[in-house]
Amino acid sequence: MTSSSSKRVRILLWCLIAANMVFIFAMSAQSGLESDSTSGSVIIWLLRLFRTDYDAMSPEDQALADEIQRDADAVFPLALANVQYLSFRIRQRCVRGELDEAELEKEGDALLTLLHESCLRDSCLEAEVLEEIGNAWIMRGDAQHCLKLAQKALAVLQRHNGSAMRENYVTLLNTIALCYKALGQRKEALQTIRQALSYDIDLLTKIHIQTNLASILVELDRVEEAAAVSSEVLRGYRALRVDTGDYAAALQSQAVIARKCGRPEEALALLEEARGIFERLGFTLYAYACDAVRIPALAVLNRRDEALALARQTKENYLKCTTEEYEGYRFVLRMIDKLEKGEKIE
Repeated sequence: MTSSSSKRVRILLWCLIAANMVFIFAMSAQSGLESDSTSGSVIIWLLRLFRTDYDAMSPEDQALADEIQRDADAVFPLALANVQYLSFRIRQRCVRGELDEAELEKEGDALLTLLHESCLRDSCLEAEVLEEIGNAWIMRGDAQHCLKLAQKALAVLQRHNGSAMRENYVTLLNTIALCYKALGQRKEALQTIRQALSYDIDLLTKIHIQTNLASILVELDRVEEAAAVSSEVLRGYRALRVDTGDYAAALQSQAVIARKCGRPEEALALLEEARGIFERLGFTLYAYACDAVRIPALAVLNRRDEALALARQTKENYLKCTTEEYEGYRFVLRMIDKLEKGEKIE
């Protein structure tokens, strides 16, 4: 490729980035999806303009178009960050209890439409977006919908090659395992999450997935195995000095194991720490999940009146940000039923 052609490539790429930034600022008076869709559409238009009638181009111009597409892919974290941000924001708003099902469906459909109009159908970015929307649905209690989206995303990634896709592929397997767990298909969940851990992945991703492995093992009554995995997870997070939602989830998982092993006081201490992190991050739904796990620990300590009051309050809290189909909500209902009947809770 000639130096003049290469120069044209760089000029267009900077135009892509600059145009995106200009329109993000220009649309700052708009809100949410409207603003992000507008700024993204400018990038889409420029890419489409350059690649029009690709088959009719000369070999030199085809090579130029290919290089622009490759470089555009490289700058998408800047130029199309709005698409990735929107998918992340949808899930975060569900965590905070800010989206009902109708809003989630509307925003999810709008985001996928934007993605497809961006000529990004069947891309790795589409797989990421499908996974984020799926994660939002499982927070609304619809694990089946999440599973469908995650499997579709997995199929997209399977059509791509290269080690760069590995992390996305592994996190999708993790999501699918959690769907199986929520649907009561525990053996499928265990098989899938072990498949995810069979890949060569970075330590932080590994311990995040191991947290979910521990929770699946607990549900299979393989508590000793779960305890070993959970201890390894906490050592990993503490060695990395990580104080995130994933670390809080690991604390919560360890609390469940501590209660199962007859250490309810330890469980309550772990849950207090985990809830504090979730509250600081604004993860309302997960903070309520800590309350749900506290209920049986209180009951084991013969603090049943306190446990029942907490269960009733957690039931109301859950309905502020999720549905009656949510796994945690159903768990709380079972706890209320047992406490009101005076049944033993272990």
